[in-house]
Amino acid sequence: MKKSITVILVGIVVIIVCGLWFYHSTSITVSVSCSEPSMRFTGTIVSDGHSQELSGTGSGTYQASDHEIVCSFKKLDADGQISLAVSEAGKKLGDSSTPAKFGGVRAELHRARTRQSTSFTTF
Repeated sequence: MKKSITVILVGIVVIIVCGLWFYHSTSITVSVSCSEPSMRFTGTIVSDGHSQELSGTGSGTYQASDHEIVCSFKKLDADGQISLAVSEAGKKLGDSSTPAKFGGVRAELHRARTRQSTSFTTF
């Protein structure tokens, strides 16, 4: 009886530990770059509902972590190109760029135990 209770408890602990390992939050690096060093941009990074407004000139590197991350950046100048690249633990997840007048780039990352997705778009 004691042995079976111990086995059951160990099994429950293993399930909980594995579940927590799969449900860790993602830590990413967001790199924004413009084709001209003087080009201005503005953007937002939303991590699990918490929004951070950002702006810069030329390029910028930002950090974010959580289970759902949305990054959106728009150039404030008509000419030139804006690019967005996202990496996790040094591994590039993807990128997006656009030369459209006052165009923007966007990345969405969703991490859950049962589903993981990453998408990049322009607007």
